[in-house]
Amino acid sequence: MLTKIGIGINREKDPDGQIEQHVREKIRSYFPDAHIFSSEINAESGEITEIPDMYFVLGGDGTFLGAARKLHGMKIPILGINIGTLGFLTSVELSDLDHALMMLKEKKYSIEKRNMIKVSFYDGGKPSEFIAMNDVVISKGSLGRMMKYEISVDRDYAASFRGDGVIFSTPTGSTAYNLSAGGPILYPTISAITMTAIAPHSLGIRNMVLNSSSKIRVRVSGDVESFNLSVDGQRNFNIDSGRYVEVVDSGAYSMVVRLDDYDYFDVLRKKIIYKAQDQ
Repeated sequence: MLTKIGIGINREKDPDGQIEQHVREKIRSYFPDAHIFSSEINAESGEITEIPDMYFVLGGDGTFLGAARKLHGMKIPILGINIGTLGFLTSVELSDLDHALMMLKEKKYSIEKRNMIKVSFYDGGKPSEFIAMNDVVISKGSLGRMMKYEISVDRDYAASFRGDGVIFSTPTGSTAYNLSAGGPILYPTISAITMTAIAPHSLGIRNMVLNSSSKIRVRVSGDVESFNLSVDGQRNFNIDSGRYVEVVDSGAYSMVVRLDDYDYFDVLRKKIIYKAQDQ
């Protein structure tokens, strides 16, 4: 039984709080004795101060990613309720909220463990570290000059190429930028990290699927002073050329709530494959 329920809200999508109030009332009708509390979710703030039995995230995929990073390592199940546009990561549409709450009340759901990755970049001092649920993207700056990417896996040389960048993705993020760049779709609960080159200037470079236990190191060089590093497309950094970037499994996972009637491949077809064909 759910006795403490957290609500993470994207205020930009619900500025007057009407959607949040609607969700609160619905939750109360199915779980009248539950303690319900809210916190704002965005890329920078909104820390979780209470530990709920389940965390409802109201927003789109970006809001869901922000919540997953904040709850990293806390083992709190997350239920995504889509009030955004695509809503591939969120498993429940707002119009289906009654059905979802009934399934939760009847305990007709499971918890999926999703691997997350950690990126670190070094300059000879203490590393800066960030967590990603979807992907880490290393790319050239705004100038049109290509950069060189030298990649090692577990200290062994793996590949080098010139191009626009490289994407390191979790299975969860394999349907995001990774897919657009020609990378493979991975089932979200497996343990792996994909490496996908962005517009490589070489026919020999191929995308790779690596074990999640791999330690991946990238050195970026070129005739420009810096390159870009993006975490889930929400945290962005400009890094001096020549620095090393390391990507590893985060050592923890995100817990995603899946209702018993959730069909991953049906959602994949409707929101990714057919959606792309219709555009």
